[in-house]
Amino acid sequence: MINQGLGNEKSTAFLYNVNPNSRGMLRILQDDGQNNSFEKEEVEIDTLDSSMQKFSIPNPDFIKIGVEGFEYKVLQGAYKTLSDCKPVLFIELVDRNLLEQKSKAKELIHFLKHLKYQIINAQTNEEIDENSNLTDCHFDILCTAK
Repeated sequence: MINQGLGNEKSTAFLYNVNPNSRGMLRILQDDGQNNSFEKEEVEIDTLDSSMQKFSIPNPDFIKIGVEGFEYKVLQGAYKTLSDCKPVLFIELVDRNLLEQKSKAKELIHFLKHLKYQIINAQTNEEIDENSNLTDCHFDILCTAK
């Protein structure tokens, strides 16, 4: 196991336990002093592209990303891997969580379209693109290279 987070740059961040009843709700929050009531742990962050080389990770066929709003940053840090390998992606798309990280669902979709991915709502099989209404969306997407 590699004990680090993934993002768009090498850094450190605090991983907050925002719901003690669900370890799946750990998230990176802006450290603005308002989150003092949450248990937190400092984590190292690096890009997927850098980690692939550093740890000699084989090229992926499939990547699942559900990181409570940090999805766009993870994708940005995986640009080379996504461009070169074109793995299938399964991503949680929650606009509210992305907004907390100063990004938007539309930005994430635009980024993937730029990389020539076809994006499908995993629940409805509806194709998603930059013209889709993603305001306050909350669903998973399946992304395959065209």
